[in-house]
Amino acid sequence: MSKTHDDDGELEALIAFSCLVRSSPLLVQGAGGNTSFKKDGTLWIKASGKWLAHATSEEMMVPVALEALRAALRCN
Repeated sequence: MSKTHDDDGELEALIAFSCLVRSSPLLVQGAGGNTSFKKDGTLWIKASGKWLAHATSEEMMVPVALEALRAALRCN
């Protein structure tokens, strides 16, 4: 688990759910898949190139500051 999400129960639940979803070939096609979670101005998203099946054993959730992302999108 990443030190950047400090034992957040909801994020830990997403990580466990991501692994569970990937364990069913009826729910996810191929190796990847994607999950994300918004909380307190941060979007946690599964890193590209990571497998959901490894969600509980590898670092893969990346924090994105939503306000900075929104500001960048407004400039384009």
